[in-house]
Amino acid sequence: MAIRNTLLQSISIVFLFAFSSLAQTVLTIDDIGIEVTSSSRVFSFTNKAFGQYHGETNSQSVDGWRGWFFQEQNIFKDYSISQDNIPLPRETSKCTVFPHTLKRIYPSGIIEQFVFADSIDYVGILLSGLNKSITFTLKDFGFDSSFSVNANSTVIYSSSLPQSYCLLFTSQNSSHAILTNNRALSIVINSPDGKYEIGLRIIKINATVFPETSFTEIMMKKRDRINSIFDRAREPQPKQSNTLGGRFA
Repeated sequence: MAIRNTLLQSISIVFLFAFSSLAQTVLTIDDIGIEVTSSSRVFSFTNKAFGQYHGETNSQSVDGWRGWFFQEQNIFKDYSISQDNIPLPRETSKCTVFPHTLKRIYPSGIIEQFVFADSIDYVGILLSGLNKSITFTLKDFGFDSSFSVNANSTVIYSSSLPQSYCLLFTSQNSSHAILTNNRALSIVINSPDGKYEIGLRIIKINATVFPETSFTEIMMKKRDRINSIFDRAREPQPKQSNTLGGRFA
């Protein structure tokens, strides 16, 4: 817990410094990304409620404090994306971390974008430049059972989630099939144009409505919220009056 708190404080200091700099300029959230290549760095996002996500920019996560945490429970430690049974090599990517999203660009032209939503419990991944079939894997995820809601959505029951919750998996405009292997859940996804929009959302186990969530909508809401903080920081601050009165010797 102490390690995680220190990590979050360090990340906050980095972006708070950026916020104070923005007060003197006209930069926006899109101008303050932190670019990482080769050596990996830790990144963290929070949804301002019960969720946090901690990961590695340029490698797969191996530390126990990585992955998606919901109500202090680790849902999974990381995800990977494979085509032709070969995982995308994060160590070769140019990774840029913004306050609202993370983007990896691979030498082959593949683009991977990640978002961790505000207020709701949702992880989104947007991919382009891939083959017509990929395998999406959640590491250290306890799979119990699943059922299909429709062609794009599957409800997954898992021992990794707190009781009374389940995971809603969505893949927009593409078909998918569930595979399992010990503590990993793999999902084969097929897309005719090599573009993928993957969503993972924690919902109540007795839910009767399965919400469709747009990656772009979620990302823009988070972006706009943080940009509004920048706008307020640029507003002229009222001058402080001397409430003590009198004169100093």
